[in-house]
Amino acid sequence: MIRKAIRKVDIDATFYLNETTKYYDVRIQQYIKDRQANGWSIYVAKHTHGWCRWTSKQLVIPYWVLRKDIGYRTWYIAHELAHSYVTFKDDHGPRFMEQLMRICPKEYQMHEYGYMCKEALAAGLHVSKDMLI
Repeated sequence: MIRKAIRKVDIDATFYLNETTKYYDVRIQQYIKDRQANGWSIYVAKHTHGWCRWTSKQLVIPYWVLRKDIGYRTWYIAHELAHSYVTFKDDHGPRFMEQLMRICPKEYQMHEYGYMCKEALAAGLHVSKDMLI
């Protein structure tokens, strides 16, 4: 999917996702630090969905995600981080799913089923027995 215009992050309506772990499970902190060490910026902004911009090395997490539980927040941030480890052409394919499974703790991977069910099943993401009923 190609977008006609690349949105700029509205810095006035944004805050930088720093190293505080109150927003996510500490187990993904190493990936956040790795991306930041490699020149990536991670923002929380007033957008309807998150996105990854490889050219400007920006990840954006929508504000509304912060109102969810820590599992959902962790998965969402891990999902956007996974995009930064693959190319644009990988989209939500096998290479992306491999990175997501590496970054996201198993107990939170189930959230991917609600978003990319077919791809998540094909990749073998962790799912609880309750979800299979």
